[in-house]
Amino acid sequence: MFIRLSIYTSIVTGLVNSSVLAAAQDAPSGLSAAQRASLKALGIQIAVPTYVPRGFKVSQVIAERCPTNMPRQGLCREGPYYSIVYRDPTNTCLLINAIGGGGGGGDDEFQFTTKTKLLGEVTIGFNPIRGSGRIPTRQQLGKTPKPEQLKIPQAELSSFPAMSGSGRSPYYNAVSSGSQYYQENYKCGKNSSITPLELEKVLQSLAWLK
Repeated sequence: MFIRLSIYTSIVTGLVNSSVLAAAQDAPSGLSAAQRASLKALGIQIAVPTYVPRGFKVSQVIAERCPTNMPRQGLCREGPYYSIVYRDPTNTCLLINAIGGGGGGGDDEFQFTTKTKLLGEVTIGFNPIRGSGRIPTRQQLGKTPKPEQLKIPQAELSSFPAMSGSGRSPYYNAVSSGSQYYQENYKCGKNSSITPLELEKVLQSLAWLK
């Protein structure tokens, strides 16, 4: 997946210079006034979910303006970016991300598409194939999941980043994963995620922050 392959590998560098704000549930979006202000200061459209699964609350907001005097490297190579991290009592994470560009291709065994109001048609994938040292074959990737697979949590669940189609737009995506990367960098629960149908509902609920 785009974010996992080429963006998340560099997010640790970006976090050093990011504005990381603790969560406070004092607004309908689940964002505090300070978090909303940090996101709006980025100068880009901010996509936020109007639906999250039961028990999830904002635990962290990462917002980086990437000013012109900052080196264009890591996540700042394409301009401002943000991540909104939601977490439930079992320590399952859900992230909403936006970044200017720099994406790669997907590596998911299973994929399906859904239509969203904000981003148009979006691809959701899970169970990435990697680590063998070989490039996955076309037959190994992009299989259509069975209906029962969509109803249970799946490994490293994410949407392929998509633009809004309105002018010069960042790429937006959603991720729910308990892989080693998310355990180390976000303290997410091991091998934990929401179901593909829940992620689909989150994506379909995205709206611009006002």
